Amino acid sequence: MKWFMDLKIAAKLITGFVIVAIVVAAVGVVGIQDIKKMDKSDTQLYENMTVPIAQMADLSTAFQRERVNIRDMIVATDPAVVKDNTDKIAQRQADVAKDLALFDKTILTTEMRGLFDDLVKKNTVYGQQLAKIIELAKAGKDAEAYALMSETGATGIASRELQDAISNVINFKLGYAKTASDNNTKTAGSTTTIMMIIILAGTLISIGLGVFLSSIISKPIKRLTEASNKLAVGDIDVDVSVNRKTKDELGSLMSSFEKMVENIRDQVNVTEKIAAGDLSVTISVKSEKDLLGKKLVEMQTTVKALLNETDKLIVATQEGKLDTRGNVKVFEGSWGTLVGGVNDLIDAFVGPINVTAEYVDRISKGDIPPKDHG
Repeated sequence: MKWFMDLKIAAKLITGFVIVAIVVAAVGVVGIQDIKKMDKSDTQLYENMTVPIAQMADLSTAFQRERVNIRDMIVATDPAVVKDNTDKIAQRQADVAKDLALFDKTILTTEMRGLFDDLVKKNTVYGQQLAKIIELAKAGKDAEAYALMSETGATGIASRELQDAISNVINFKLGYAKTASDNNTKTAGSTTTIMMIIILAGTLISIGLGVFLSSIISKPIKRLTEASNKLAVGDIDVDVSVNRKTKDELGSLMSSFEKMVENIRDQVNVTEKIAAGDLSVTISVKSEKDLLGKKLVEMQTTVKALLNETDKLIVATQEGKLDTRGNVKVFEGSWGTLVGGVNDLIDAFVGPINVTAEYVDRISKGDIPPKDHG
């Protein structure tokens, strides 16, 4: 998880969208694969089940018509009618052979192959019996022909066996088709279930990912906003530290903001010490562009210079050097005014003292100054 938290915000968002895209793609892949599977099964159901059943139906119809043609051929006395039915039987057999050839291409299982081979074998036997019936009918041996076609006759038995073989093939195809249809229904059901699960999981993942991304982005911004509002009104009692800083833009912003708050606190502490009269405090200038730090250094220097100038005046006064004055030009603004005021204050005290000293000197020489009536 740490690797994800350290990603840039853009990378986090892209990762989130990629995850959602993967979920969507998974839904699509599962759906497409199963749809193709069902499409293939439906194609087989049609080409290998439905069409072959129709071919068997055609074959069964041709078989039944053959039986009618045999009957008409046996009862006919006109050679032309016999020939016509003989030709029709030949055509029916050709149709059956064609249907068998087409059906052979649709066989998918060994069981179906066994049933089909049995059908071909029974059809061959039945064809041989038909040839005998035709020869008997042409020779006018109707009684022998009827005998072969009876229930116990060879042709009758071959006919029923062929009919059973056709039924076996059709029933097997119908059962196989139903199984394929049931499998398609199960596949459709399972595909729907899987897609619903993936969609639900994808929805939950997307929502969870959205909430998570929103949280890791909005919380630091909210904390920075609260801290900025406090700083805006002069409240430096703010906390922007986090338990675990990330390497993304928000982590860098939090670190920079924390350094800024610490710098402000350091400068406030310096200001408090200077305000309390401690001029020995060390002021750290963070960079060439640290204007506040530079100005604090200038203020400290100015206050020190003002104190030094004042100390010089005090010492000079104590030593009797009453003509000593502070250098107003060294200071700017109100600081210069303050030094000038001290100079004026000294002048106010020194003036009378100088007059008194002059009078004492004159009196010591016998020169009595006139009394000042002013």
